[in-house]
Amino acid sequence: MRRGFMAGAAGATLLAFGACYPATAVRLELGTDVACDDRTSTAVFVTDTKAADLGPAVAVAKGCAFPAPHNIGSVVLVPRDAKDASMRVEAVLARNGKDPVACRDNLDDCVVGRRIVAYQKHSTRALPVTLSNQCLGVRCPETQTCVAGECVGADVDAPGFCAGDGCDAGVRPPPPPPPPAPDAGDDGSTVPPDVCGGVLATGEARPTGPMRVSSSHVYWATATGVRVLAKQPKSSAKTIEGYTLFAANTTHLALGRTDTIAFHDLNGAMGPLRAMSNVTAVAAVGTKAIAAAGGIVFDVPPSPTDALTRLFTRDAQKLAISNELILVVNNAGVLTVHPTKPPYDATHTLNAAINNVVDVVAAGAGGAFLSSGTIYLAGPTSISPTITVVAPKTFGGVAMDAQNVYYTVRSENTAEVVYLRRATPGTGGGLATGLVDASAIAADGQCVYFWQLTNNAAAGIGEVVAVPRP
Repeated sequence: MRRGFMAGAAGATLLAFGACYPATAVRLELGTDVACDDRTSTAVFVTDTKAADLGPAVAVAKGCAFPAPHNIGSVVLVPRDAKDASMRVEAVLARNGKDPVACRDNLDDCVVGRRIVAYQKHSTRALPVTLSNQCLGVRCPETQTCVAGECVGADVDAPGFCAGDGCDAGVRPPPPPPPPAPDAGDDGSTVPPDVCGGVLATGEARPTGPMRVSSSHVYWATATGVRVLAKQPKSSAKTIEGYTLFAANTTHLALGRTDTIAFHDLNGAMGPLRAMSNVTAVAAVGTKAIAAAGGIVFDVPPSPTDALTRLFTRDAQKLAISNELILVVNNAGVLTVHPTKPPYDATHTLNAAINNVVDVVAAGAGGAFLSSGTIYLAGPTSISPTITVVAPKTFGGVAMDAQNVYYTVRSENTAEVVYLRRATPGTGGGLATGLVDASAIAADGQCVYFWQLTNNAAAGIGEVVAVPRP
C-alpha cells in the first residue's frame, strides 16, 4: 500500500492508493513544487457540486515520502450512490505551520487546486493535480482552479479542459492502474516513475537556438524547424518544419515565422493558423500567447477568428512572459521590463545596447537575458549584469523556474550545467559537470532538461537529458 494520506471523514468513499478499489473510481495524483521543508500538510475535500460547504477533509498528508511528479501522494475516491455522480474536489496545501482548513478564509501561505469531475461507470479516472508555487495565494471562483498563476475552468469534462495532457505545469498524467475486473478490486501499489529520468533521446544534433518545455514535451530549435520530444525516456523526436520561433503554454505550442502564427497541440499536431505581418518574436505562459509583429506586441488568441489585442508598441526581436512580467529585447539590443497588465509602461530600461542577445526567459517576478558572455538578471524594476564568463568560455543557454536560474557554459572540449538560487543570490553549484559539450537548456520547476555531447558521439550529435531540480 502506498502510504502518505491519512483518511478522515468522507463525503465520498475513500480508499488509499494500493488498496483494493472498485473499477468505478477517481484517482487523484497530487504533486507540488513547494519545498518539503515549507509544507505543513495537504488536505483533500470532496463535496457535491451544489453544496456550499466542503465539510471536513477526507484525507490529509504530511511529509515528503514520494518522488516527483506525484510527491504528495494518491487518493482514490469511489461513489457512495450513483456511479455517474459529479463532485467538487479541492486539494489544499498549507505552508509555514498553517492548517489547510484555515485556507478557506485566508489564502496566505496556501495553494488550492480544484476539480469538478464525474465518475464513469466501470472506469478508474486518473487525475493529476499540481499545487504549484505559482498559485500561492491565488483565489479562484468555485468553478475554476489555478494553473500557472491564472484561474481557468475546473470542470474536467468541459470542452478544452487540459487534464488529458497534464494541464498542471510540470506534471504528466499518472500511469493507469492495472486493469480491474468490473467492480472488483486489484492491487495498484506501483509508485509512478520519476519523470526526471536521465536520457530522453539520443542521436540529436546540437540545437541551433533555445529550448522550451510544456507539461508533457520538450522543444528546441534546429536548422530546419522545431524539434518536439515527449518527456519520456528513449522517446523519438519529430520536427515541425519551417518555423524559427516557438513558445509553449498549458494548452498549445505557439509557432511563428515571418507571416504566420500557428497553434499546434503540445505534441506538435497542427492546429489553427493566423496570418500576421512581420512577426519577430513569440512568448507564452499559462493559457496566454503573445507575439511581436510590425513593431507592436499583441495578445494572440489561438482562434484566428478572435481579435488580436494590442498590448504596447515595441519593436521586439525577442520576448519572454511570466505571470508578472514581460521582457523585451528590441532590434537595437535595448532591454526592457514591462508588467503583464495595463498600462504596460516599461518599469525598467537598460539603455545601453547589448550585442548578441541570444535568448530571454522569465518566471514569476524575474527574468534573464542571455548574451554570449553575460547573463543579465531582471526584476520588476531592475536589470543588471550578474553572471559573466571570459573567452574561451561562452554560454550555451539559460533557463529559469521559481527556484533557480540555470545555464550551460562551455569551452573547448569541456562544459557544465550550473544553477543559482533565486532566493539567496550567490548560492548554487554545478548540476552537471565534466561534460564534453552542452547547449540549450530548459526547466519546468521539477526537472532540468538540456542537450549534451557524449564522449563517443560524432561531432555535434548528442543527447537530450532530464535531471531533477536541485
